[in-house]
Amino acid sequence: MSEPVAYLSGRFVPLSQAQIGCWDSGFVFGATVTDFCRTVRGQLFDFSAHAQRLCRDAHSIGIPFTETSQDLSEIATSLLNQNGLLSRKDSDSFEWAIITFATPGPISFYTAHLENRPISRPTLGMHCFPLPFDRYCPILQHGADLVAIGPIEPFGEIPGGLINPMVKHRSRLHWWLADQKLRTLPERLPHSLAILQTTTGHLTETAIATVAFVIDQTLTIPPSNMILDGIMLQHVRSLAQECGIPICERPIHAEECRNRVQEALLVGTAFGIAGVSRLLGTPLPHPGPITTRLMRAWTDRIGLDMRQQILDAAPRS
Repeated sequence: MSEPVAYLSGRFVPLSQAQIGCWDSGFVFGATVTDFCRTVRGQLFDFSAHAQRLCRDAHSIGIPFTETSQDLSEIATSLLNQNGLLSRKDSDSFEWAIITFATPGPISFYTAHLENRPISRPTLGMHCFPLPFDRYCPILQHGADLVAIGPIEPFGEIPGGLINPMVKHRSRLHWWLADQKLRTLPERLPHSLAILQTTTGHLTETAIATVAFVIDQTLTIPPSNMILDGIMLQHVRSLAQECGIPICERPIHAEECRNRVQEALLVGTAFGIAGVSRLLGTPLPHPGPITTRLMRAWTDRIGLDMRQQILDAAPRS
């Protein structure tokens, strides 16, 4: 089997050569915007929306790459074609993840002494890999067990809202620390996920998905100044409207999880919609009735039951 191909700054290269230098600002500062997209039955799904967000995020933090969202779509299609992915016959049980990222590029004073200095321009990369069904299977099978972690010390919270939560970036140290803390808990389960909690006790999101809550039969979502307003979350909003489910956006305090939250759901590109079976130690119906309605509406919209696809293809845990 030949080596997979990736895209890096204008060229398709073998995956092993898709590397950024130690002088790249994406490595030095973590100044990277990113996107995760997937195929549906082997075809790019909703990639235009993902590409438009990446372009918006890049320019909002000063990464002036010149490619348009249409350019990114063409690169993604070519990437899948060059890897022979669009011609696979097993797309009902096998999907692909596509990662796109952009950085401001090399830091000039890191490379000033080099004879062959890298070109000072933004770095744009894209690669793909099999969607890891086994990663999501425990969550879909058993329902997510959400454990509140935070605030992460000594970082606390970033002051002054310096990083817009609507920008999908690669500064993931807080998630790494939350996961390390979760691993130390004796009650951790294979389907446990950390949900970050602010210094005021409000819940935000997980590393892999947004969390929505059902309170008084209303789909309640943390406001966009606290979470990533993801592409899949936008779909869920429109699904709720089509289903006649009331929607509310407001901060959710951890105390509400004990007696007010009727059900909760995870919303993410990789798996669509997943139920939550336990929220901060409180058992919840999995999936609850509103979650089930949204799951069915999502299946009808895209013509694929993502949950069942993953459960059928991945080993049970």
